[in-house]
Amino acid sequence: MEYLENLQNLDRAVSVAVNGCHSEFWDSVMIFLSNKYALIPFYVMILLYVLGRKTFRIRRREFFNGWMLSLMIVLACVVTFFIIDMTGHDIIKPYFQRLRPGYDFYIWDQIRTPDGKGGAWSFVSNHAANLAGLAMVSSLFIKRWRYTLLIFLLMIAVAYSRVYLGRHFLGDVICGAIYGIVVGYIVYLIFSSIILFLARRRIIRESRY
Repeated sequence: MEYLENLQNLDRAVSVAVNGCHSEFWDSVMIFLSNKYALIPFYVMILLYVLGRKTFRIRRREFFNGWMLSLMIVLACVVTFFIIDMTGHDIIKPYFQRLRPGYDFYIWDQIRTPDGKGGAWSFVSNHAANLAGLAMVSSLFIKRWRYTLLIFLLMIAVAYSRVYLGRHFLGDVICGAIYGIVVGYIVYLIFSSIILFLARRRIIRESRY
C-alpha cells in the first residue's frame, strides 16, 4: 500500500510543520480552545437563542417555536454529540489504532506537546467531529448565515488547535470533521422528519403566514 504510506508521510510532515509554528501566546490560546469546558458559554448562548426564537423554517415550512419544537432541536444537538462521541471513542479509535503524534515512532521526537500527549489513539479527532456535528445540525435548524459562518470558523479553530498542540495529525481532524458533518446531517434529517410528523398531529404549530 505505497499510496497509503505516502499519504501518511505527507500527513506527518504537514502536522509537524503546523506543530512547529508556535509561541507562548499561541500555546495558551490553543490550550484554551482545546479545553472541553471552554465552549460551554457558547453552547449556553445557542440554547438561549433556540428557546427565545419565535419561528423556525424546517424543510421549507415555517413553524412556531413552542416547547416541543425547542426540545426537538436541543435533543437533535445532544443526540449528535452522543453518537459521535461514543462511536469515536469506543469504535473508530480502537478499530484504527493510529498512535497520536507524540507516540508516533517516526516523529515523536519532533512533536511539542504543551498540553500533554493525550491517550494513545489519534484517529479520528473527537474534538473536530463533535463540533462539526454540532455546527452542521444546529446551522440546518437555525438557518442564519452569520451563525453558520461563526460556528464553522470556531470548529476550524478548535481542529487546528489539536494539530498545533500535537494531539492529532491533520488527517485526524479533517476526517473527524467530515464524520461529524455526515452524522449531523443524518440526525437533522431524522429529527426534521419527527417535527413534520408532530406538526401533522398538531403537536407543533405551523405558521402559514
